[in-house]
Amino acid sequence: MTLVRSNSLLKAFYVIYNIIYQCFGFIALVFAATYINDFIIPDNLKWENGRLRNDLTNYSIVGIGILVIEVVLLLLVIYGINKAYLIKVLKSNIPTYVANWTLGINLILTLLTVIFVAFLSYRA
Repeated sequence: MTLVRSNSLLKAFYVIYNIIYQCFGFIALVFAATYINDFIIPDNLKWENGRLRNDLTNYSIVGIGILVIEVVLLLLVIYGINKAYLIKVLKSNIPTYVANWTLGINLILTLLTVIFVAFLSYRA
């Protein structure tokens, strides 16, 4: 009985830290798109002769590209953490299957976040 309860608690912890990580990822992506990515994108894509360019298409494409790279990095981190947790703590016999399902859910939620951030950041 104790093993079942502790295993249930470990599974609940798995879900909870994935939800917390998803919230952290949302905040991190919004913060990066708002404040950090402007330091990475060259100024000549946004400014021309001291004035804001009329066409910011290239600036938006580069910004979304950087955002996608950040998403991939966040997903790789959570995938590694999930797989290690499933193998070492839960001692799951199908860690790759569960980690892939979790990655799929994280990917969908993160893509919705990217669409939201891209819409807010790069709308005309």
